[in-house]
Amino acid sequence: MTIGIPANEWKLIDSGKGRGWERYRTFEAARANKLYFGGYGVGPKGNYLLFLETTVSDYNDHKADYVKWYESVRLD
Repeated sequence: MTIGIPANEWKLIDSGKGRGWERYRTFEAARANKLYFGGYGVGPKGNYLLFLETTVSDYNDHKADYVKWYESVRLD
């Protein structure tokens, strides 16, 4: 699947290791009224890709919930 956002429009928002990940990177991009989060990481059993699409207004209205969700993503 391709969402049509070029690499130079993605902003790195987090990277590191921990929470079960050997290493991970998380990015965000906005286009029109959509906000996208993309993350990839390496764990002991393989590589993983995570993608989330929402609206800018929903993200702004519920930012604390999105942050809580993001911080809860663990690889066990």
